[in-house]
Amino acid sequence: MRGLFKKIIAAALAAAAAAALCACFDDDKPSTEAEASGAGGDQTTVFTVPIQTVTDTKKLSYGALFTFGKHEQDGNTENGKEDVEWIVVGFEDGKLLAVTRYALLTKTMSTAMWEGTTWEKCSLRKTLNAEFYGQTFSSEEKLLIAETQTGTDDRGKPLTDNVFLLSREEFEKYIEEEESFIFCPPTEYAKNQGAYLSDDGYVSWWLRSVYDKNNHMCIVRHTTGKIGGDYPFNGGCCVRPAIWLYCE
Repeated sequence: MRGLFKKIIAAALAAAAAAALCACFDDDKPSTEAEASGAGGDQTTVFTVPIQTVTDTKKLSYGALFTFGKHEQDGNTENGKEDVEWIVVGFEDGKLLAVTRYALLTKTMSTAMWEGTTWEKCSLRKTLNAEFYGQTFSSEEKLLIAETQTGTDDRGKPLTDNVFLLSREEFEKYIEEEESFIFCPPTEYAKNQGAYLSDDGYVSWWLRSVYDKNNHMCIVRHTTGKIGGDYPFNGGCCVRPAIWLYCE
């Protein structure tokens, strides 16, 4: 497993910094560590807080693990959907930013071969804001999800989404310094969809930003944890949804 000791240290530092980041942090510091086996197999990530069921978003601190919504994950559709686990990675303007702990889907951003795309036009954006949003969250949970501006269209008008992919800038601001947030294992469901795995069992995951003028979109590489580029029709890259939740 990659950098397990570093993950423990990173998680501990994240917990220590929690109180300084947002007024909606929980003042009670966790006193024990919790080890949780990854939904994608035998991956284990150590965090300093237990997995919580959201009853009050004001009590979620930086680095907290919590369940919110349900989605197929274990690859067995007969036993129903599983609780989706999220990691709190940032706070801003009375809201918290969370990304899924595991890659939930293996999906292209666009089905057009050798053609570029943008977040505005990609098919994955439609999938996340229609099918995923509609089927993953209850009516009560949807009330906590903040509609978020994720860019502008060709005419300069704002794009807004309920569920989105992190941008390159958001990755660099909220994720890049925390190794325990970067390396992402897939669920069994995502594996069954054809996810490309590193030797450590991690996957590359999409960002919503254009990488370069060669029709590449940004990805977080499964081997290095660094930003790279790939064609939007790459079928082995995974999806790690992100949401902003109201927390005041």
